[in-house]
Amino acid sequence: MRLEDVVEDVLALAASESRRSSPIRTEIPVALPDVSGDRVELQQVLLNLLVNGMDAMSPSGIRRLLVMSRPCDT
Repeated sequence: MRLEDVVEDVLALAASESRRSSPIRTEIPVALPDVSGDRVELQQVLLNLLVNGMDAMSPSGIRRLLVMSRPCDT
């Protein structure tokens, strides 16, 4: 499955929360290799990371959240 699709799904779920607390920016290359795994579990992990990131930010000052991905050289 395409990681970009998983991220887009999660961003749609988190859109209302991010409008209230922290804008979310993404840097995801178009040509990433497909990932394997359970789509729903990957979405849950990413959503938890986004929510935890938004919760951890100080309420004062500039609040931005960046979701970034890149291929891993193994």
